[in-house]
Amino acid sequence: MKLLKNLKLLAALVGFCSFLLPAHAGVIKSGDAVKISLKGVPASEQVKVDGEYRVRDSGNIRIPIINVNIQAAGKTPEQVERNIEAAFKAAEIYTSPTISLQVIEGEKKMIQMVLSVGGQVKKPGRVQYREGMTLAEAIQQAGDRTPFASKYLYLTRKNKEGKLMRYKYDFKEPKSQTLLVFPNDVITVPQRGGIIDRG
Repeated sequence: MKLLKNLKLLAALVGFCSFLLPAHAGVIKSGDAVKISLKGVPASEQVKVDGEYRVRDSGNIRIPIINVNIQAAGKTPEQVERNIEAAFKAAEIYTSPTISLQVIEGEKKMIQMVLSVGGQVKKPGRVQYREGMTLAEAIQQAGDRTPFASKYLYLTRKNKEGKLMRYKYDFKEPKSQTLLVFPNDVITVPQRGGIIDRG
């Protein structure tokens, strides 16, 4: 009887603790926005992965370069970090990648899921970001380029240290059009015949 009484007391305590803790404390959910950073690889490779992603309704995140879906919903950030690192190693792309994942919370989640497209596009302004969006798709969301647009464009993005970096791309090249963009990126399409076309 004493054992049964103790078991009932233990069950009551567990139930009470469960009531105090959020149901998904520390666990990623579908619809969450997460920030992923890649270290241990050249900076030119980091920019291809670093950015913010939304966890799909299916519960996974599509990781660029390896193009693999990693299950995130129901797991902790640390578990997802290790799984992404393992996926890169399995693909034999990077030997010692280090992944950092942070869940973006609250209103900041929605604010950061946009990017800006300006210059010689038909509808300059903010563009709603979606996971896996390419440079060409972002330009299309801005109404496409005008007839006066240069074939070159600038992509401005913050690196992990918070410093703004500007990259120049030839939009006519297929690899530029399929380049992944991320929330808070700034795309600028200059007018044809300017300094960007001369150098």
